[in-house]
This record gives sequence, structure tokens and C-alpha cells, in this order.
Amino acid sequence: MLKSINPVVRLGGAILIIFLTQVAADYLLPYPFNRINVVLLSLLWLIIYRNNLNYIWFIPAISLITDLFSSQPYGLTALALLSSILITRKIFEIFSIFSWYSIFILALLGMFFYKFFLYMLLLIISFFYKRAEVVLLPNFTFLLLEFAVNAFAILFAYLIAKIFWRKKIIYQSIF
Repeated sequence: MLKSINPVVRLGGAILIIFLTQVAADYLLPYPFNRINVVLLSLLWLIIYRNNLNYIWFIPAISLITDLFSSQPYGLTALALLSSILITRKIFEIFSIFSWYSIFILALLGMFFYKFFLYMLLLIISFFYKRAEVVLLPNFTFLLLEFAVNAFAILFAYLIAKIFWRKKIIYQSIF
């Protein structure tokens, strides 16, 4: 009985830690660092570096909880996260070298796809539901700064893992 409860407790604990870290990063860190998307980066990390596709089930749970603190329509973050994670993971299978620059590029691509899907879904919702406000696109330098902060954050996590964790990555296909 206790062994069957352990995975559920670990799953709930991991979701809670990722959620609390995202909320803390948004409200406690100064300007450029409060733009770190902890949810996206942790999901990219779990799915790409740990190479376990079971972590895809974290996406609906975490994103629907974080939607409570968002001003966007409910469920939009879940769709954007799921789409960007699946596309980024599929692109990751193309890379044959697991190095710092491939991690950096994948983090940039993950952020790009996430923002792209988020704004496209907001635009689609605004066509059907006139009361939904489309968030104005931030200026280009703001987007570049957000992409760079997130890419350097996952690069920092990669460098720490490279020092402390020596594991050979074996690719597992999504499709």
C-alpha cells in the first residue's frame, strides 16, 4: 500500500515545487530574472535531459495550476506548453551531440515556440470571443531579453548537471 502511494506523492511534490518556484520567480526576483519561465524550463529539462517522456503528464497539471495566476484565458498556457514541448523535443532528436550550444539553442527554440503558440492562440480566441483581449506584443528587445534569460538559465542548469551527473543520454522517440 505504501509503495503505491509513493509515486503519487513524488508526482504531487514535483508539481508543487515547480509551481512554487514559478510563482516565487515571478514575484521575488528583480526585472530581468523574473522573466524566467520555470515551468517551461523544468519541463524541457525533464523531457530532454532526463529523457523520460512520462513527464509530459506534468504539463496539464502544472499549466492549469499556473493559469490561476495568469490573466490569459484558462487552458491557453497548457496548449502552448504542450505544443512547444513536443515540437522542441522532436527537434532535439535531430541533434546528435548533447552539448552546451545545443541546449542553448533548444532553450531558445522552446521559448520561441511557446511565445509563438501563446500569441497565436490568443489571436484565435480574440476572433471568436470578442471580449478576450489580445495582449499586445512586447517590443523586440523585451522578447530577446526574455529568450536570453531563459536560455542562460537552462544552460546554467546544464553546466551544473554536467559537473555533478555523468549519465549517457539515450534518445527515446516521441512518435
